[in-house]
Amino acid sequence: IYCSSIFNNKKKSIYNMLIASILGALYYVAILLPQSYFLTYSVCKVMLSVVMVLVAFKYKDIYGFVQDLLIFLIVSSVFGGVMYGLYFFIFNKSSMPYYPINLIVFGTLTMVILFKLAIYRIKCNIQYKKIMYSIEISLNGKTKKLKGFLDTGNCLKDPITNVPILLINFNSIKTLLPKDIQCICENNLSDLTNLSKESQRRVRLLPYVSVGNQNGLMLGYKMDKVKIYLTKDENIVLNNTLIGINTTKLKSDDEFDALLSIELLELQRGRILWEECNLKN
Repeated sequence: IYCSSIFNNKKKSIYNMLIASILGALYYVAILLPQSYFLTYSVCKVMLSVVMVLVAFKYKDIYGFVQDLLIFLIVSSVFGGVMYGLYFFIFNKSSMPYYPINLIVFGTLTMVILFKLAIYRIKCNIQYKKIMYSIEISLNGKTKKLKGFLDTGNCLKDPITNVPILLINFNSIKTLLPKDIQCICENNLSDLTNLSKESQRRVRLLPYVSVGNQNGLMLGYKMDKVKIYLTKDENIVLNNTLIGINTTKLKSDDEFDALLSIELLELQRGRILWEECNLKN
């Protein structure tokens, strides 16, 4: 019931969902009673599902009701499959005489987390339909305008703070960077011995993994401000944020200067994972 409420994106009533869940639990207790074998029929289970959905989410229109019912049936089927799989792999048995309580608790927590993660990714992909974004990056009073590409596969993060990082072409921001940082990017990335105090405060080596390079190192540099324009009226401002400086071209025809990630776009808005899934009451 709870995971179904994540999908239907409706205002949730814990009280109503609790009552619906109790009805479902009582139904399966009733199956154990004498002369109640008819409750095992599929039509009875569908009728139970209808009642539970009506109690949990209420009836507003036929379209919404059918949608809620289908979501509940699909989620229930997925739950059953996951519980069966966990039972098989944990206990190595194909038959299920009973569900141990620890398996029920573990399976439920696993499914709730998986559903939250799935909804988060789906809604992020729906929300950020644009691919190209305008970016302004500032350092020491100088500003540069860039074109950013939203790359869902970009997972570059600061290994210390775990904050997502904006990946930028070196040639696109070369004029913004101090001379000592320019020399490092153009020559030896590992030689950080002759940096100024200001550069030492801002610079960081970032490990990364890419195709053909499993143990790469990239120079990171802390910029004064990065502004990402989502729409004409909405923008994201990141102060003292770390960027990754890419010394090879991101695109051969220079269509864009930087790579964004969904996590980076979500960072400034302060949306934690559960809020993005609309899990607030």
